[in-house]
Amino acid sequence: MFKASFGEYNIEIVNEHGYTVGSEDNRAHYDIIHSHSEDDVYTPTSSYGITVHSDGFCKTAIVMASGGATGVGPNSALVDGENLVLTCCNKVFCLHLPDLVLNWVIKADMATCFSIYQYKGSYIIHGETSITRLRQSGEIIWEVGARDIFVNIEHVGPVFEMHDKFIELMDWQGYRYKLHYDGTIVDNGISSFIEKKK
Repeated sequence: MFKASFGEYNIEIVNEHGYTVGSEDNRAHYDIIHSHSEDDVYTPTSSYGITVHSDGFCKTAIVMASGGATGVGPNSALVDGENLVLTCCNKVFCLHLPDLVLNWVIKADMATCFSIYQYKGSYIIHGETSITRLRQSGEIIWEVGARDIFVNIEHVGPVFEMHDKFIELMDWQGYRYKLHYDGTIVDNGISSFIEKKK
């Protein structure tokens, strides 16, 4: 579960496994449905239920997407002014608060978006295949990939860690990188395997 606040409002985001649009058997029902897929036949991989409430007010929405499956965690979303920005599968959704109207949605990784962070009026997305920096309006500033995916279960050290001047990364093979906030990446002086996608 993700919890945050926006002025007098409390925000909660939960996983909604098995949610089916229009079914009376769903655990919960939502005021708004935001679904997004590039596929003609849409089967959501992950679904998040969102509730915004205060005394005398309650608004709900469900966000559904296809792509690499994700689950709600402490870095799945953030509140930025009047906006709730969250990752679901390989997408980033921006919803207006407190009414949960969709501002924009963008595909921010080829596979999966693990987490989102704020950085100087922008968003940094830790994805499976790339690290992406987005403007607050949803446009991609840059997208950077490396030798392999940014997931690692066998090596010691951070897979993704933000510092003041750079992001420390590790890929599946254990290679380490420093990614600067302008989109340049350093791999012990080796650049031939590095791909800056945009």
